Amino acid sequence: MDTSIRSEQLQAGRRALQATGKSPRQVGQERARTALTWIYRWGWSSPATIELLTGGNRGGLAAKLVRRGLLSRTKTESGGGHRDVPAYILTLTEAGVQEVERWLTDEAELLPYDTDPYRVNQSLLRHDTMAQTATARALQNRSIQAFLTERQMAARSRPGIKQPDVVWLQRGDEEDDQWLRFAVEVELSAKWSRDLDQFVHACVTSLTGDQPRFHQIILITDSPAIKARYENAFRPGSQYDLWERDPRRHWHVVDTTTVPDTTEGRFLCRLVNRS
Repeated sequence: MDTSIRSEQLQAGRRALQATGKSPRQVGQERARTALTWIYRWGWSSPATIELLTGGNRGGLAAKLVRRGLLSRTKTESGGGHRDVPAYILTLTEAGVQEVERWLTDEAELLPYDTDPYRVNQSLLRHDTMAQTATARALQNRSIQAFLTERQMAARSRPGIKQPDVVWLQRGDEEDDQWLRFAVEVELSAKWSRDLDQFVHACVTSLTGDQPRFHQIILITDSPAIKARYENAFRPGSQYDLWERDPRRHWHVVDTTTVPDTTEGRFLCRLVNRS
């Protein structure tokens, strides 16, 4: 990099730091806390996601936390050879878990955490990376103010209630101090028949009724065909089947219904990572 450009960037960074009124040490501590808490809530993350979240570069923060014994860095089975699958994952060590839980003030924030990196489901790495990346970007561009991971929701979920991959939270009307809840689902392969019908029905149920669970549902995919399939399935007036199990535990169609008009504009599909 040209030395003059590098110098300008350093000066801009110093000016931005001075504007916050915080010392470099304070900023570093906040970035570390953000990264460790993120991994505690998701279970794992990648150096690239932590960089995106904290505004760091080249994995420097992750490497520092590994050296401090707060994180473990583990090579994935694909070693980064598959699209959107990280070469390494970051998980908390026992010392890292203790560091995070030392900051927590509400019992509801505590989560069970398995420090064994080999317990992370490798088959879901691409799916979960896309969910984390989308969430980090939404936080960075301030389109959301908070979020709940599937781990957090599972800790307080009622049996039989399907949770989305992540829930984004956005402040609503300041007068009533309500939060708008956006359910986010990452879909990398198409659903068919009963699986598609049940997914549509679960989403419709979450968006309608006297007390809907979510303001909107956002489906994230990198496939134009999958995007088109779900947009058609959720178009108001589209038909889908209702399924039930018989006493022998076999599934059967028991009725046919349609997507109601009240869901108009409340199911969105986003196409990502096409570059």
